[in-house]
Amino acid sequence: MSETKTPEDPRTSLLRSLARQQRGTRSALDWLQAVLWRIPGRPVDVNKLLLLRFEGTPCPSDRLLRGAAIARAGVPSDVHGMSRCEGKSIETFLRRFRAGDFCVVAELDGKIIGYAWFSVAAVYADSYFGFKCAVPDDAVFGYDGFVVPEHRLTGAWLKFQRFLGCQMKLLGKTAVLTAIEHSNRLSLATHLRFGFEPYASVL
Repeated sequence: MSETKTPEDPRTSLLRSLARQQRGTRSALDWLQAVLWRIPGRPVDVNKLLLLRFEGTPCPSDRLLRGAAIARAGVPSDVHGMSRCEGKSIETFLRRFRAGDFCVVAELDGKIIGYAWFSVAAVYADSYFGFKCAVPDDAVFGYDGFVVPEHRLTGAWLKFQRFLGCQMKLLGKTAVLTAIEHSNRLSLATHLRFGFEPYASVL
């Protein structure tokens, strides 16, 4: 008598796929993107975006919040520090504040080393990839999270999640949506292990 196997949930299946890719397997999409990135002028990005959803308010335990950086609410006077992190224009960040979006910054020794942005608009419109995502009334949309390379894997991302959880309680929100490039395996695996679930894709 054959044994019936329980179907693997999408999050576990995706984590297994990421683990295989990290062992050296690259998809045709990865190779194509690598070639395009060598062309001057920032060509069209062919990466597939995965839309993820986290149910509840993020609340990582205190024992996971390592590292000396502090996470606090970002304010308009932080735009110069955020701009120095990755080179985005100051006006980009100011425009987000004017639109009503909010952010968290990671600060170490008086210097901003990272940030993450969140929108509570009914529709999140991504200007970089050119897609729109309807955001339910109970959710926030997280986007443009960045930590400078030398401070990655030091707990800043988890501190961003703790901050977001506190803000969500004030806003009456109970879910988080976000979009991650399929080729950004570190970020994608981090989100999946934290509890985000894939629910759609955008190419």
